[in-house]
Amino acid sequence: MSANIVLPNLPNFVQGRITALYTAKTPAEFDSAFDAFVAEDARITLNGKHISRANYKKTIMGEIANDVSANVQFQGVVSVPADTTGKDLNAIGVSRDSPRVLQGHPRN
Repeated sequence: MSANIVLPNLPNFVQGRITALYTAKTPAEFDSAFDAFVAEDARITLNGKHISRANYKKTIMGEIANDVSANVQFQGVVSVPADTTGKDLNAIGVSRDSPRVLQGHPRN
């Protein structure tokens, strides 16, 4: 008997992976969440600038370095279907707010 595998739609997948990054409790948990989300050959645009995967990882790690907890809220997620040439599987844009607790103080 075979089971049907149901994959989440792209916006739900991205929201879940970003939430996992910002709520990771240990470096190993963060590394695992990052590797599960960002492909080795990913093309990343952050605030209008192309950055490497390594720089993206450093950016996120810098944002959460001293956080005690996080509650990630998504203000909007836009998914663009794959192009007809097959070069891009999908593109997605995310606007998020991550209220976090930094050493016991709320941080936005």
